[in-house]
Amino acid sequence: MESIVNQTLKEIEIIIVNDGTKDNSIKKIEKYFSDPRIILINKENGGISSARNAGLKIAKEEYISFINSDDFIELTMLEDLYSNSEEAEIVFSNIINYDNKTKKKTYPKRKLEFVNNINKGSYFWNYSPISTLNKIYKRDYLERNDLNFIKEIIYEDTIFSIKALFLANKVKYIDKFHYNYRINRNGSTMTITHSDRKKEKFNSFNLLAINSLKIIVKEIENFEKKYGKN
Repeated sequence: MESIVNQTLKEIEIIIVNDGTKDNSIKKIEKYFSDPRIILINKENGGISSARNAGLKIAKEEYISFINSDDFIELTMLEDLYSNSEEAEIVFSNIINYDNKTKKKTYPKRKLEFVNNINKGSYFWNYSPISTLNKIYKRDYLERNDLNFIKEIIYEDTIFSIKALFLANKVKYIDKFHYNYRINRNGSTMTITHSDRKKEKFNSFNLLAINSLKIIVKEIENFEKKYGKN
C-alpha cells in the first residue's frame, strides 16, 4: 500500500479487493482509507481470479495495473509506463525478484531489439514473463476483447497473458525495473518446499496444478482455433 499511494503519478484510482479475508489485513490498511482515490470491495473468498475480475468490473480509468498484496512497486512505475504509453494497448517493463528472507534484489534482464518502438504483442512473447504484474493494460482493450481471469485455478496469469499479448497490435516495452516480486515468502501459495512433498498440502496443490493446466491447455486450443489464421 505504501508503494501504491505514494506513486509519483497521483491521478490514479486504487481498487482494493478484500477477498473474504479472515485475518487482520483490513485493520492493517485502514489508515489509508481517508485517501479519496481508494475504493474498497468486500466480497466472499473466491481466489485471485475472482478478486481481479471484481476490480476489473468497476474500474473506470484509462489503464489498469494488477498488484499482488504481497508485492510492491517502485514509486515511479505507473508514471513511467503511462507517460510513455503512446496509446499502446499494453505497456510493460522489467520485474525485480525481491528475496523476502535476505532482502536482496536481483534484476533478470531480457534483451529486446526494438526497445523503444511499439510492436505487435506476438513479437514480445519470448521477452515478457507470462505475468500481468509488470504491465499496464488499456481498459477498453480488455473490455473489447472480453479479457478476464478464469476462476478457481492457479497459473491464472498464463492464459490471460497469452490472449492479451497475441491480440494486441500495439505493445510497448520500457527498459526499466519497476515491479518487486516477492520470493521466499512463508505462507505463499506457490511456495512448496521439499519437506512438504509427503504432506496433504503438497498433494492437494499438485491436484490443483494439474487441473488448472488442463483447463489452460483447453483454453489455448480454443484460442488457437479462433485466431490461429491471424
